[in-house]
Amino acid sequence: MLLAFYCQKAYSQQADSLIHLLNSKSLSVEKQLQLYDDISWDLINSDFKNAIRYGREGYQLAVKTNNEGYAALFLRNIGVAYYMGDMYDSAHYYLDRAYLGAENIHDEKLQAKALLAKANVYLQTSFYDKANETYLKALKLTEKLGMDRESGKIYHNIGVGYQRMDQMEPALKHFKKSREIAEKIGDTYSMAFLNMAISNIYMESDPEKAISLAKASLDGFRENGDAYNEGMGLLTISQCLYTIGKHDAAEDYALQALEIADATEFLKLRVEVLNVLANIYYHKKIYSKSISYAESALELDTTTSHLVGNLFAIIAKSAVYAGDKEKAVEYMDKYNSHINKFAGENYQSALSELEVKYETEKKEYQITALEKQKLWMTVAIGIALVAMALLVIYYIGRSRLMKERERLNQEKLERLEREKQLVATQAALEGETSERSRLARDLHDGLGSMLSVVKHSIPAIQAGTVIDSESEKRFNRALGLLDESIGELRRIAHHMMPESLIRLGLKEALQDFCQAHEKLTFAFYGNEERIDSKLEVLIYRAVQELVTNALKHAQASMINVQVIQEPRRISITVEDNGKGFEVKQTGKSGMGLQNLKHRVHSYGGIMDISSGKGGTEIIMEFEIKPYTI
Repeated sequence: MLLAFYCQKAYSQQADSLIHLLNSKSLSVEKQLQLYDDISWDLINSDFKNAIRYGREGYQLAVKTNNEGYAALFLRNIGVAYYMGDMYDSAHYYLDRAYLGAENIHDEKLQAKALLAKANVYLQTSFYDKANETYLKALKLTEKLGMDRESGKIYHNIGVGYQRMDQMEPALKHFKKSREIAEKIGDTYSMAFLNMAISNIYMESDPEKAISLAKASLDGFRENGDAYNEGMGLLTISQCLYTIGKHDAAEDYALQALEIADATEFLKLRVEVLNVLANIYYHKKIYSKSISYAESALELDTTTSHLVGNLFAIIAKSAVYAGDKEKAVEYMDKYNSHINKFAGENYQSALSELEVKYETEKKEYQITALEKQKLWMTVAIGIALVAMALLVIYYIGRSRLMKERERLNQEKLERLEREKQLVATQAALEGETSERSRLARDLHDGLGSMLSVVKHSIPAIQAGTVIDSESEKRFNRALGLLDESIGELRRIAHHMMPESLIRLGLKEALQDFCQAHEKLTFAFYGNEERIDSKLEVLIYRAVQELVTNALKHAQASMINVQVIQEPRRISITVEDNGKGFEVKQTGKSGMGLQNLKHRVHSYGGIMDISSGKGGTEIIMEFEIKPYTI
């Protein structure tokens, strides 16, 4: 079932003018922060990559100027942008940081917005229990603070969760609450979302009404310049037409939506379109196209439960009619495994329990008096109900306990395996660093000193020897080569383990490294205290490797190295204007990046890679431990 839910905000067409204003001179820091916020937020529904870029630039300025409020706000913007780009782990990471930042400064409005965004990520990835729990936590804040617009979004998205589980009655209940709020505040954009959601409910019972509602929502999205949800509106109309058997018209609308998905790089929209087209071609008996579109969708998304199950099923059915028995069996097995994984009753029971819990905290239920019945009937029914309730509670509790134990055991095994791999990697890195230091000392103090002695001894030999002019020239050229050899030896020793890194620390070493290359620029913000020496070496080597890759493979003409050091965290960005590459298709040529990412993870860090035609940006982040020699 195709559904749409709020992704926070409609796209504004003012981004270009705001960027132009940001580049003008004589702006106060407060005005710059405001512009970075407006630009990053306006770009979220149209260009999530640049939304991330401007969000990060704003965050760096906020950190530099110690503005905790804007720092937390930019973390929220970055998290939502990662969500729009279907990078859900990164979205959770930044939204968690945004919530903690808002909590530290007691900003309940920003806490509510961060929770709402995080719940949207859970909903998109089919974790309905976690989504509803987070929505209700956000709802307490929005209703307390009078945030009507956000409360309306929450009721709408809770309804979407019920709708995905085919529970239409509670879905309509929450949509009506959302509609009441939208009408109260005159929010036409919210009404567009509601029209789309309700059209899905009427899709089978009243297709003509569903199409009318979907077209109204499509007009609303076009008026607001929302490209993503314009595509979703087209797709909703397509599915309504598909439901009543108008497959050619449905195909036409779906292909229009696919054009928007391709033009805007919205992965979620593309997956939804491919899913609908796979179903349309199945019913048009074009089985090869049905299989092709379904497989393309699975290549893009294997996390959205309600889509994945349908895609497995459509491939299996199409393969049967296409005469491909092996593929049919393969995908039927995948479909059964998927259903067994996600068909647990805990999703629905958790949703109901959480909603009841919230309503109970909000107001006490008034218990009406029951009509008097005969005493023996009341006692008998009461005993039977209590016995049944205890029995149900016992089996539910036992089942949950067993599942929880199994989950904890599995997590423990996975954690131990990861720790084992990390210990091995750290040992290898420490050995490599130690060997580099030893070789650098041996080259500099041993072989370098010997060559220097030879150099100073040769002139004494020359003083007592009579040689012709030609031999003297060759002698002087030999001395020159000896000087160059000593210089090259020292350069190699410095490259293996820079003296400035050992004596002065990471900032000075990276500054020396960048100043030696005309294509490199270097910026450092924040705390300049020394960090753990092993981490300093890891970061220095990583920057060296990334710069070498940018110069050698990306043919970059400009590389920017930036470090932000907070009391408990350090972030390193290496950005170039090279030709870029496909991050998901690095293959053998990307082994260096994979090895680097493994080393970063071994020190508990994270590494994010973003690349395209405009260049490549790689960000590494680490928690800072106390400095050790």
